[in-house]
Amino acid sequence: MSPESIPAVLLCALLLGGCTSGCTGPAPSPEPPGNITSFQECVQAGYPVMESYPRQCRTPDGRTFVEEVPPLVGCG
Repeated sequence: MSPESIPAVLLCALLLGGCTSGCTGPAPSPEPPGNITSFQECVQAGYPVMESYPRQCRTPDGRTFVEEVPPLVGCG
């Protein structure tokens, strides 16, 4: 193998084999998604929050939890 081909081989190995250390991204949740029952629990478990109003958090199993927000006072 020539020295020029080493970076390409390493890149392919990472792409095909996955990243095993030093990866970035969300940390694995200590709580399985089936145990999540509220928006706050979903956020605390590290699942993604959609920037909507009200905010929504989605678990890997497809459930969505909506943040409860107090009604606006003086509008209406």
